Amino acid sequence: MRRAKRDEDFVAKDEPSMTDPGSWCHRYPHIKTQGRCEFFCFPVPEPEEGEEAVPEPEPEQSPELLATLDSDAESVFVDWGAAVVSAPEGDDESAVQVTTPKPAWAHCTSSNVPGVKYIVVGIKSLVWPGAFVAYASGKFSNCYVGYGFQNRKFVPPPPPIVEPEFDLGGQVVDAESGETSELKMVMSAELPPIPEPEPEAEEEEAVAE
Repeated sequence: MRRAKRDEDFVAKDEPSMTDPGSWCHRYPHIKTQGRCEFFCFPVPEPEEGEEAVPEPEPEQSPELLATLDSDAESVFVDWGAAVVSAPEGDDESAVQVTTPKPAWAHCTSSNVPGVKYIVVGIKSLVWPGAFVAYASGKFSNCYVGYGFQNRKFVPPPPPIVEPEFDLGGQVVDAESGETSELKMVMSAELPPIPEPEPEAEEEEAVAE
């Protein structure tokens, strides 16, 4: 097993340079359409008499390790905002809308003001929505929040509805008698009993002889 050696002469790039996809590379193997990093070829059944043989599927090619992001496939998913759709020209109803692909990655920065210290650069994937990496001061951190499917926008579930506060006002109706009475706060029987107050310490009387 080969072990990577740390390059002592390595100098990390500054934050503005990290907005270029060519400054980033793939550190781990690519996830294929099957959901695996390695292509699995399912066994092809033998053809019966008179039937043509089923060709074996071609393995999906993945980008090489340490390949830069600028060589990734472009995104054609419109709903995520990566691709741009141009309307057909003229009144021809048979015209087809043209989808222009966009790069598979987009960048953003915490500040665009020159000279600001401690800028954080973010690179997000437009093919795998929810995958992004943050870079600052020569360090980076990867994160993915999504469904594990390509070109599927991740929509987090909304928070639960805030429950209303308990209302001490108003009246309560007795189910048996039907009489109404004011609503009062009562102490729950499930709570432990209130401890009795400790007796005050008697002051010691000084005996003067």
